[in-house]
Amino acid sequence: MRTDNRLLPSVGQRLELLGVVAVIQIFDHLVIENLTESGVLSSTARSTIASFESLGGVGLLVLGLLAIISTFGSRRRLTLTALVAYLTLALIHLGSNLAAILLTAHTRRGQPLLALWDVICVYLMAILVFAAWYWFLDKSIPGGAFAFPGAERPRTIIDYIFLSFNTSSTYGPTIEVPTSHSAKLFMMLQVGSSLLMLTVLLTRAISGG
Repeated sequence: MRTDNRLLPSVGQRLELLGVVAVIQIFDHLVIENLTESGVLSSTARSTIASFESLGGVGLLVLGLLAIISTFGSRRRLTLTALVAYLTLALIHLGSNLAAILLTAHTRRGQPLLALWDVICVYLMAILVFAAWYWFLDKSIPGGAFAFPGAERPRTIIDYIFLSFNTSSTYGPTIEVPTSHSAKLFMMLQVGSSLLMLTVLLTRAISGG
C-alpha cells in the first residue's frame, strides 16, 4: 500500500491514536488475566496468548517511542510502519482472544451476568482495534477509505471509534460509506467477529441446569 505524504497524520492525531492503542493493551491484559486464571485453557493455550500479550506490550512501547521521536522530526512514515506492524499483531491477538472465549464458552455456561465482563472487554477491544485500522486506512489511501458526511471537517479518532462502534452494533456500515476494498474487507471481518461474540454471550448466558 502506498502512502501519500499529504495524508500523513499530524502529531496530535498520532498521539490520539497512541492513546487508543494503550487502551487496547489494557483490555487485552484484562482478558488474558481472566483466561489464564479461569483454569479452562491448556498450558499451551495459556503460553500462546501470554506470548501475544508480551509482544503487544513491546510493540506498544516501540510505537510510543517512535511517536515521541517523530514529534521532533519528520519520521512520520516510520511511525506508520510501526503502527501497521502493531495493528497486525493486535488483530491476530484479537482473533486468538475471540477463539479462546468461543472454545471455552460451553465450559462456562450459566455464569452470572457479572462474569461475562471478559467478553465485553474483547468486544471493546475489537471496536478499538478496528477503529485504529479504519483510521490508518483512511489516512494512508489516497482520497480516503470512507466517505464521511461533512467531509470538509477534519477527522478525529472519535469519528473512527464511532464508525467502528456502529459497525459492531448494527452489523454493517451506517452513514459512513466504505470506498475502498480494504475498508470493506475490514468491515466484514468486524461484523463476523461481532456475530461470534454475540454467540459466546448467548451460550454463556444460557443456564446449564
